[in-house]
Amino acid sequence: MTPPRARTVLALALLVTAVVVAIAVGPAMSVEDAVRSSDADGLNASELRPSPTVTTESVADPREYVVIATDASAIDAAALSHHGTVGTRFGDRIEVTMPPSNRSAVANLSWVERVEPAGTVQPTQVAGSGNQSDLGVSRIHANGTTGANVSVGIIDTDFSPDDPTISDNVVTVRRFTEPQSPTHGVKAAQTVVATAPDANLYLATVSTATDVAAAVDYLRQQDVDVIVMSLSLPQFDDDGDHFVGDQLVAARDDGSFVVVSAGNQRQRHWEGAFTSPDGNAFLNWTPDDERVCVPNCDLRFSGTLDIYLDYPNDGDGSDYALELVNPVERTLLARSQRTVVSDDRVLEQIRVSVSSQAVDMQLQHTAGPADDDLELHVYGDVRRIETPVPTSSITPPADSPAAVSTAAYDRGVERTASYSSVGPTDDGRQTPTLTGYTNIETPSGVFTGTSAAAPYVAGVAALVESGTTTDQSPAALEQRLVESADDIGVAGVDVESGAGVVNAEAAVPTHASLSSTRTISTPSVDPGERVSVDTSIVVSNGSAGVHLIEQFDPPVVSVSVKQVLIDNETVPVNDIELKELNESRLSVGVAADSLSTGTSVNIRYTVVTESRTVRSYSINGTVTNGPKQSVSVSGDTTFNSTMSVTSQYDGNDDGQITASELGAAGLDFAQGRLTATELGEVGLAFAQS
Repeated sequence: MTPPRARTVLALALLVTAVVVAIAVGPAMSVEDAVRSSDADGLNASELRPSPTVTTESVADPREYVVIATDASAIDAAALSHHGTVGTRFGDRIEVTMPPSNRSAVANLSWVERVEPAGTVQPTQVAGSGNQSDLGVSRIHANGTTGANVSVGIIDTDFSPDDPTISDNVVTVRRFTEPQSPTHGVKAAQTVVATAPDANLYLATVSTATDVAAAVDYLRQQDVDVIVMSLSLPQFDDDGDHFVGDQLVAARDDGSFVVVSAGNQRQRHWEGAFTSPDGNAFLNWTPDDERVCVPNCDLRFSGTLDIYLDYPNDGDGSDYALELVNPVERTLLARSQRTVVSDDRVLEQIRVSVSSQAVDMQLQHTAGPADDDLELHVYGDVRRIETPVPTSSITPPADSPAAVSTAAYDRGVERTASYSSVGPTDDGRQTPTLTGYTNIETPSGVFTGTSAAAPYVAGVAALVESGTTTDQSPAALEQRLVESADDIGVAGVDVESGAGVVNAEAAVPTHASLSSTRTISTPSVDPGERVSVDTSIVVSNGSAGVHLIEQFDPPVVSVSVKQVLIDNETVPVNDIELKELNESRLSVGVAADSLSTGTSVNIRYTVVTESRTVRSYSINGTVTNGPKQSVSVSGDTTFNSTMSVTSQYDGNDDGQITASELGAAGLDFAQGRLTATELGEVGLAFAQS
């Protein structure tokens, strides 16, 4: 029998055990959740052990470099080839692939100013599902506006130009890099073609910032109407001050409309000053958190991560270490590698593949003053981090002042996509400019992210260009897209959606119905005399810009426009883009924005006929309103240039009939070519001579 005291002790022990078990199996947090709480502290190296399950890629010592010369003319590609394989050359920059050990030798070449890592582009695509195939352009296509005669240059990582969904549109392909996966580029091209099916495509493949600059310059030389790229350049600060941005400015100045995806960084971007209130050298991402969960504290992560942390290169010795840790297993997954990317910027970069496990980020200050502003971008197979800072998450080159930066609109939820980067730029400029559709169903699969939004907006711009009778400047195209956009979110222009969602039907001019008639001053004139022609055009059912072409058969001596009236008000001839094409044709253009429903246009011109020749002239006229929209001009179509019978025999045109000229008339009478009455007229003229 158990003694009373022993029984009491046993009971207490059982009670404690029950409580512990209840706590263990009850609703409390799991071990992993407990470790990844929101107020987590940074983990020192002494608390971590290396992870045996993580694959990391060295990024501190890349093999692709860009060599910046003291002067473009000084570049010696042959000398550079002794150190590696020479790649893209643009301006004072030339790329070389070489072992990291050769960097110092290249830097010591007399013509070299500095050597930097080339940096790679990041496609701005995310995972997602299609929700609509209709891009809101079917009625525009049915109305005859399809992007015909408009050239669109697409810059991407690669293409399959023989793909049957785009091959008929491809004019040329220029590769600035080795072939890569074409899927992203093909989807971009398919999106342009779905929006503007008759647009001409100029394709350029890239992998580095130097490639991008060279591609922009190439497309500028091709005089393309629209340039679009769905790429990010994480090695640049988003203040618009970089050489790629300079090339975009040059392209826009030369007349190319430039569209760039805004980026997908809204929920995987952090920006702020380094702070460590407790002085332990770990960054406080929030006031209570020295670690950031990826993607959040409730989930394990599997996939790739490509992380960029940049801060100023002030020359003061400041240094930081970005680390990925598994807080559950207390393992170090990866540590950033420091790269000086320019004279004023340093990158801490991690490129890693992770199997299913808890992943946290932490940042430790390791040397120099801890007073820097930091900016973090996470790319790869993750949509978000635990505590993002959406503000100023726009990614270069969408930061260029020349770029129409494009956010993504998710039609499924009727708002800007949750991942779509927001402005402003680091130098305070408003971005994005506009918002375009995403989750687009293409023949190659669903196209998502701001990657899809940018080529859609580019395609709409091509429709606007093809739907007007005059070339549109980049500023005019942007204004039309901005003014016709559907405002969403915060009223007015905002840092999430810009001016709003592009509305294709509102932006593209509607081809109006036209009616046209013609009258002539007289049906018969003497050779060399003038005929006055009036053509009247009336616009109905929409806005229009009209172009009149009149063709004369046989050719007349000359034509000249005397007057143009719009709604009975005289328009100076010099203001209506009038030109005489040749002696047989007259061309009159009226600006597209001038004409609306009910507008009448009257054009008067004079025709000078050939002298001394009996002619019957016909007029064939058409009025066009944009491509494939035309109407024939009805009304009087002929006039005669006739000679009196006496003039026919007045060989020297002196108004006198000589005996020999009378004799010629008599001979024609004898041969039946002249009537007795006509011979009498010639005889009377002889008698009066």
